[in-house]
Amino acid sequence: MYKLSILFCFLFLFLNNLRSQVLPKEGTELNYRLIGFAVAKGEKMDYGLLQIANGDFQSEDSFTDNIIRTIPVDSNKVICEVPFWANEYTWRMISSPNSSEDFKTELYHFSTATIPEIETGKMRLRIIKAANNYKKAFVFLDNNRTLYDIQGNPVWFLPDKVFKDLVPMRTMPELRDLKLSCKGTITYLLNSQAYEINYNGDILWKAPNTGEVGGDNTERYHHEFTRLSSGHYMVLGQERGVLWPPVNNNNRNRSSFGTIIEYDEKGNVIWSWKSSSYLSKSDLLYYHSNSDSSNRLLYLHENSFYFDEKNQTIYLSCRDISRIIKIKYPEGNVLNSYGKSYQPGLSSQKGQDLFCKQHSISKSEKGYLYLYNNNVCTSGAAPEVLIMKENARIPGGIRKVWEYACRFDQDFSKTDKTIGGNVIKLPDSTLFVSMGGEYSRIFIVNRKKEILWSALPEIWNVSAKKWQAREQYRASIIVDPKELEKLIWTQ
Repeated sequence: MYKLSILFCFLFLFLNNLRSQVLPKEGTELNYRLIGFAVAKGEKMDYGLLQIANGDFQSEDSFTDNIIRTIPVDSNKVICEVPFWANEYTWRMISSPNSSEDFKTELYHFSTATIPEIETGKMRLRIIKAANNYKKAFVFLDNNRTLYDIQGNPVWFLPDKVFKDLVPMRTMPELRDLKLSCKGTITYLLNSQAYEINYNGDILWKAPNTGEVGGDNTERYHHEFTRLSSGHYMVLGQERGVLWPPVNNNNRNRSSFGTIIEYDEKGNVIWSWKSSSYLSKSDLLYYHSNSDSSNRLLYLHENSFYFDEKNQTIYLSCRDISRIIKIKYPEGNVLNSYGKSYQPGLSSQKGQDLFCKQHSISKSEKGYLYLYNNNVCTSGAAPEVLIMKENARIPGGIRKVWEYACRFDQDFSKTDKTIGGNVIKLPDSTLFVSMGGEYSRIFIVNRKKEILWSALPEIWNVSAKKWQAREQYRASIIVDPKELEKLIWTQ
């Protein structure tokens, strides 16, 4: 009897182990159509075909009568796209017709979910110019919480379960900076909290948000959250209750200033930096707000950073003062700042007007800085993509080497240009650009200023019975198939 019990337990564990290797897991509802199929690996199995049927079937006959996909495979796993959202599917793997080994896995089942953002009659990514290159690329839109292929088809979405912390949710959540991490995961910011998830939407890591750096029992994460190659996490936050300006007068105001925080995988603060410390030692003591010069209120509005891990420097974009700050890591001292400089007196503001109310700073391996310039200071001017080069020998320490005006067919005298936008250099040196804000066109442009791909997120206006532009904060892109595969299999 004892031996039979041991044998039963062994068989039970063995079968459970085989089932645990099956993906997608039996009976699950998926938030994606681009699916990694896998079965337990067998030493003598001659894999040949993946078969997918439209519907939930238990019998051989009903399954074979409804097969809609037959995909050749040469291993126990393969990535395949199914055609429909809100649908049930049955699948299996079998040996190839010419195989000496004849085998079939059991029938497995899953379904695909849906949300309003992927219903193409309500929201869409309208392709304006089709791509000749990067035909297998995929694009994240943060405000749509969706991953699209380059043809504009939704293939993945952020599932409702990630919003469980917000229930009951009285207002629409603010989702920002949705992107692929270097570790094959997805990171994003949601209502002042930072998250890392896998392809299924399972939360892998959540920022502590204890207020250890910013004070007031919260860090108020915002704008940018990135996983570093070291495995650590870096995010922008806010420091509350700082008196400004830090001099003796009767007009001091409690204001909000920025923080940069680095966490390890366990949520420990490894490093931090505060803009308030920088302000008290910088020329910004002489900054005068156009709206209230008597109180000299100052908000940097940090909205982007780039950590140059090779050279151990951080570039911080401060929108409201149109400045890029270069910080030495880990010392924290400011090496340089790019933008206007300030001296005592209301009329003493001076410096290079290379950019205004900018978003999204990054740096290439060759040392060029890439910036999305919202270009707000000139009325009616189009936003710009800028490539710049640091040079300590010239006034201002930086020069513009290339620019592209994102004009298209939009009248920028009638839109709010201060919301969002970003630029990403692609492997062939072309640029992926999201314009953000009310008119969130996204496109790929080369150095010859030729548009290689272009699309516009749109939402159906029920009352006006027409499509209109759908506001976004940022977009990001996956161009390497290996990165996509890593994302799909990181479960």
